[in-house]
Amino acid sequence: MKLKVFTKLLKETVRQNSGSEVHGRAEVISAIRNIQNKDEVFAVLTRANKNMNKHGIKFVSADGKIKLNGIDIDMNEFMSMNKKNAETFLSKLSKSDPTPVETRSMRKMISNTLNNFSLPDIGTLVSYAVILLNCYDNNIKSKIIDALASLLASFTSSIKKNSR
Repeated sequence: MKLKVFTKLLKETVRQNSGSEVHGRAEVISAIRNIQNKDEVFAVLTRANKNMNKHGIKFVSADGKIKLNGIDIDMNEFMSMNKKNAETFLSKLSKSDPTPVETRSMRKMISNTLNNFSLPDIGTLVSYAVILLNCYDNNIKSKIIDALASLLASFTSSIKKNSR
């Protein structure tokens, strides 16, 4: 079972490194070298795997550490949590970043929607953006704000073209 979690760690780390197997393996090796109690860490990740899947949490190796959804976690503290505390902790971690496929799909949907966008839709869009901003960490918040700014800039340029 620990091998399955190791393989999952390796695959997700490779994915996070733009599919570069060399960089992904190097990150995993670096992280494992820094772990004093490797067996315990992989045992905890194995036990928590089901809850992590339930909450959309990905674990990767980065900067010589194992991170949950890109967030540095003190693995000793995480290992000392009881099952209930671990469940609560995992449920509060933000969802993982969208995959490149999800991002492309969303951009296409936004582009198609932009053609039929009207002024009253801006209020609805801003309302949804505010809701989204309250649900995510700062990294995701900045991505939402950037996407919204890009969308509004495109919408503004469409209005200018149509008003001429």
